[in-house]
Amino acid sequence: MSFALLTIGVLYAILLLALHVGNLKLKSFESTSEMGPASSIVATKFTVIIPFRNEEHRILPLLQSINGLKFPKSSFEVLFVDDDSIDASVSLISENLNPTIDFQILKNKRVSKSPKKDAITLAIANSKYEWILTTDADCELNENWLETYSNFIAIENPSLICGPVNYKSNGSFLHAFQQLDALSLQWVGMGSFGLFKPMLANGANMAYSKKFFMDLDGFVGNNGIASGDDIFMLEKAKKENPEGVRILKNRNAIVTTQPENLWANIINQRVRWASKTKSVDNSFSKTIGLLVFLANAIIIAGIFWVLFYPFMLRDVLIYFMLKLVLDVMVLYRSAGFFKVRLGFISVVKSAVVYPLITVAVVINSLRGNYIWKGRNF
Repeated sequence: MSFALLTIGVLYAILLLALHVGNLKLKSFESTSEMGPASSIVATKFTVIIPFRNEEHRILPLLQSINGLKFPKSSFEVLFVDDDSIDASVSLISENLNPTIDFQILKNKRVSKSPKKDAITLAIANSKYEWILTTDADCELNENWLETYSNFIAIENPSLICGPVNYKSNGSFLHAFQQLDALSLQWVGMGSFGLFKPMLANGANMAYSKKFFMDLDGFVGNNGIASGDDIFMLEKAKKENPEGVRILKNRNAIVTTQPENLWANIINQRVRWASKTKSVDNSFSKTIGLLVFLANAIIIAGIFWVLFYPFMLRDVLIYFMLKLVLDVMVLYRSAGFFKVRLGFISVVKSAVVYPLITVAVVINSLRGNYIWKGRNF
């Protein structure tokens, strides 16, 4: 056990060091004022796609943030795609969205095992503009979101863009845990881009040109998997045009999403994320996932080991404390970019809970099914 703790601990430290280097190499995009907002606005028009299902209790902040976007209303449209909602989501959109905004509510057409991919494909087929931006119904958009993307496209000429995502928190541990988890994932994702090995994307904040989507044949080849509209698109894009796959590191591009309010939903959400892993052709991503799992699972194993060999308690505690120090460094680096204030107690509590969540997610993933939005997958 001591050898396992040492080996996994060293490999985990090397991984975090490599990702730290990647984050240092990744430069923030400054939405330059020298080119002037007008020139970028003329150059780029957007179709914003938002699939939704039964979001009446979470969609209002999104609608308010769309109303507050500082971007010419003639330069974007919003396509909502209703995936068989049985609540008041549709009426809330019509009643609360500024009527001067060009928007439609489309009815999803299920043609595959992935409702969200079907929704995005349908919306793209009905879109007016060349650049597609996807987000989720439980998100909030920065008022400069579209302008920042517009400037980035005009300056960097990308094919696909991954944007930053943060979680809201009401201060409860349940919310804080999700925010901390998101901060770590964002840090890993940015680090992977800095190492030129992009491995994470989030459909809550993602953009690509319509032509590029068509060139990639959309979601063909992976629409038999319910989740993964973002990751599979990223993997396809890397093979087609690796230099055109970029990440937009700018605070004005941050999309904020609402956390889940039940631990069961958190586990189901992460099982959904994990369900696509075996189908992703990315050995770098799988290696990191395996190492992160081992780094957490060995804490659980160590606790059981100590029950039979109490003298191992010191080694397990040393491993846990060193891992905690490394994780805290990661979180504070990521929190600095997102301007999130971290509570040290929440960080420590998350360090205790995270191994349990990780093992629970892996065990549930092996079952091959999960529940999401009231459906079994």
